[in-house]
Amino acid sequence: MTQEQFLAGTPFKVKTIYNYKGDSTYYFKEGNFKEGTINKQIRSNIDERVILEDYHCNIEKIDDKGFEGYTFLFTKKVTVKYKFKDLIPYTPESVVGE
Repeated sequence: MTQEQFLAGTPFKVKTIYNYKGDSTYYFKEGNFKEGTINKQIRSNIDERVILEDYHCNIEKIDDKGFEGYTFLFTKKVTVKYKFKDLIPYTPESVVGE
């Protein structure tokens, strides 16, 4: 995924060894926070449509290689860092298996 795709809000998956129909996707949304948020889309395993959408984490920093985000788990701040090269733009055709 490119930085431009990320900033445009293109849904993506995080590169893993698992990729199945109905897997959740994520997207960047500009917002009231410093840089914006990542929202999670829960998809149907029947037809891939979004059935539920929710906030996932805040974005603290975006640079030309990736982003840094955080959320709170109970009272502990949890930070994550991802590079754009590790994000896969979502397309229904990219799903493996049924």
